[in-house]
Amino acid sequence: MSVRSLFFGCLVGSWALVSPAQAVTNSIVDQGYAAFYQNELKNFALSNHGTLETSPALTRVAELPGGRVWDAVRAPDGTFYVAVGDSGEVYRVQPDGKKEQVFKAPDPLVRALALDDEGGLFIGVNPSGSIYRLPPGGDRAELWTQVPAAYVWDLRWDDEGLWIATGTPASLMHLPSDAQAGDTPESWGHLDDPEANFTSISRDDSGAFWLGSSPDGVVYYLQGPADGYALYASDAAEVNHVAAFSDGGGLFTTYRSASKKSSSTEEATTADPNSLPPFVVTADDSLGSGNSGSSELYRLTPSGYARPIWRSSSSGIYAMSVVDPHLVLLGLSDGAKLVAFQEANDWALLHQVPGAAEISAILPGEKPSENYVFTSRPAGVWKVGGESDAPAQMTSTVWDADQIASWSRVEVVRSNTLPIKLEVRAGETRKPDSTWSDWAVLDDESSTPTKLVAQLPHALVSRFMQYRLTVDDGKAKGAIYRVRAFYALENVNPSLHSVQVLPFPIEVQENVNRAATNTDLDTLFTARGLQSFVEGEPKTRYKVNRVDAQGWFSVIWKAYDPNGDPLLHDVSLQRTGEDEWMPLAQGLPDPYWTFPVQGLESGYYQIKVESYDGYHDGEDADPYLRAEARSDLFLIDNEAPTLEEIDRKLSGGNATIVIEATDNWSPIANAFYSLDGSPYQPLQPDDGTFDSVHERLTLNFTDFPVGTYHARVEIRDEANQVTVQPVRFEISEAQMQADDDDQADAQEEAEPAKKTAKQEKKKQS
Repeated sequence: MSVRSLFFGCLVGSWALVSPAQAVTNSIVDQGYAAFYQNELKNFALSNHGTLETSPALTRVAELPGGRVWDAVRAPDGTFYVAVGDSGEVYRVQPDGKKEQVFKAPDPLVRALALDDEGGLFIGVNPSGSIYRLPPGGDRAELWTQVPAAYVWDLRWDDEGLWIATGTPASLMHLPSDAQAGDTPESWGHLDDPEANFTSISRDDSGAFWLGSSPDGVVYYLQGPADGYALYASDAAEVNHVAAFSDGGGLFTTYRSASKKSSSTEEATTADPNSLPPFVVTADDSLGSGNSGSSELYRLTPSGYARPIWRSSSSGIYAMSVVDPHLVLLGLSDGAKLVAFQEANDWALLHQVPGAAEISAILPGEKPSENYVFTSRPAGVWKVGGESDAPAQMTSTVWDADQIASWSRVEVVRSNTLPIKLEVRAGETRKPDSTWSDWAVLDDESSTPTKLVAQLPHALVSRFMQYRLTVDDGKAKGAIYRVRAFYALENVNPSLHSVQVLPFPIEVQENVNRAATNTDLDTLFTARGLQSFVEGEPKTRYKVNRVDAQGWFSVIWKAYDPNGDPLLHDVSLQRTGEDEWMPLAQGLPDPYWTFPVQGLESGYYQIKVESYDGYHDGEDADPYLRAEARSDLFLIDNEAPTLEEIDRKLSGGNATIVIEATDNWSPIANAFYSLDGSPYQPLQPDDGTFDSVHERLTLNFTDFPVGTYHARVEIRDEANQVTVQPVRFEISEAQMQADDDDQADAQEEAEPAKKTAKQEKKKQS
């Protein structure tokens, strides 16, 4: 029993019943390959069409040391020879699982094995380019030959002898069937690039060879010694498997490292249905794991046209076995997945080997319906085929309702009344832990054979939920197509924030768009786009224009209801220092309001917005289903600044007038003056900066002729309140004469001083 237990008759802890009258019903659906692929599958086969069926039997034959399987072959008597680990080891594995080490190389890596007609085992050793032969039933191998290359990547035996694919440099070499130890293999063809590799070999009925290569990912066609050409150049780094058919066509797989571009998706529900999430051992001995690259399966037609027919965008295809030209088994990484491929529109994720990281090799079994897979991390041998006695089980990902929800019913669409055990559990953490409920079995209440319907006796209240489907009889026939869970969200309070006040009125144009009339075809292939299209949720967009008008303010805000309910809003105003809020508007359906401020007492104010569920307004509205937010303080200034002349000086044709501007609330923002109707000129404060509610400004007029002059001084504060004051001054004849007299008197007073200075200068000289 977990820390948090669930009894369907009694809900404990923070689980509670929710009134259906105050809930919004939603559902989550698992359907299709992309959705089911995210779940944990045990003994379930998942087709590309999104159907789940019980998998063929999967039986462990043997566990092997070394961690990794590099290559494997099977003798006619059912004995396996498997190259494992990083110490150059080869094991003999009997059909009953007994194993023994039969070879240990002096070099670290055995990458290629082949059996001759007598049952002798050829072993390619890297990086010395050595080939050993273990006699039938023997336990001591001898050095058979040495190739002029660092690596032996693939070995193939046929009636003509042993064929050797090498790397660094790339060559196809041949030892005849009657060759003896120490013979030198003949070169049939090579690449000039010393870093190139031939990674795999296949031969068609005409005797021509297909060769996979790296690092340029080219398939080569070789008809005889030095008689070949490039058949197809892919955009990948490596062609790691080739299979030639009797009709002249064939298959090959490519591997692209993660550094090259590959397709990816953000949501499981929008994943490429041809994409399977890696382990790839490339021809340079690098080992990838995690999302390390991508692979593609190509079909090459007899006419020479190659096209990709299947793609694994986030893992490598590391094993390929051609059962027949229309059935191929592919071994993947990311949990050792086995794919059965028939056509581009007909393939299935057949199995996932438990506890293993990748499938490294696949070999046919005694019967057409049986195959053997060899896994890495850990290394092991498994038999696939026949009816299974093991139960099949699918555990879903954790479903998230985004808030506390009342989970009420689960439906499973199936065929042939497939016997399914349905279980659910729930909790408040994203990952199930000891605080989650135990798995609880639900009873099937449906009278329809193709649908399982389980109604929870009481609402299961939790944010997160998980389901598990089990078919106890692995031989049971039928399919699972769809799982849907219903839940109700409690009517929670809305979210309200970002209340902003604008010191001007706004004009708003509302544009209501419905997804069904504003989408495109590609959008419908995403889960979110399709849901929006089906539900047709209207979306209102607001286009806002500023209006130039004095005495009006606007307020805008952001509000959201987690239940998707329509919201109404009340707006009120309060002056600082006062207790009462003055209502401005009630029941607004939109998040904005423009209001007049003329006549309000100047001072600092605050706006309060209250939002509430439009379905539960009125006197009976639940106060806990309301949200409230307030704006920052803002100033309403309905008072214009004042102007006072505090000093005036007139001298000759000059006039200096000092004015003091004062505002009770807002700093003075700018000042201008106009003289006798001329254009306004900026007037700067005496201290150089407008930054105060008190500013002193000086008007200076110089060298004016006799006459009367009229100036207008305009002062504007930050609240855009304006005061205009006339300033009159006069330049008179008397003022001009007095100025001339003053200058003459000053010149007379200066003459004696000039005369004395001149005499002193003469004496000195």
